[in-house]
Amino acid sequence: MTLAKEAALDKAMAARQTCPGPCGRRYFHCLPLKTLGSCLECFDGTPADPASAFTEPVRPKGLLIRFVTTGGSYVDVTGHGEHAENNRWNCLGCGDSSARPEQGYLFRIRPDANNHATACRAIPLT
Repeated sequence: MTLAKEAALDKAMAARQTCPGPCGRRYFHCLPLKTLGSCLECFDGTPADPASAFTEPVRPKGLLIRFVTTGGSYVDVTGHGEHAENNRWNCLGCGDSSARPEQGYLFRIRPDANNHATACRAIPLT
């Protein structure tokens, strides 16, 4: 899957998972927007489970991809893009990062970051 396709799918899912109401939260599940028009908390005051919504950390400059780990943390891939040599990944859960001290092309860095996100069980400490 290309970076553009991945971004388009994330945008489509964000439209289904983000509450258009006053809270503006993005949830892990799709919201009943056709029937209620918002999340339950905005619709009738039913408190939302804090674990059901994204609590995403600040996005670093140059963020290309953000993977969610098995433990619920994030692996960020940063750099100048697909055809640049200066891309790196960094896990916000366990602190691990790109194996090589030098940086690499996105097609080399991306599978490593995705594999780490699949295996990492470190929970976010924030």
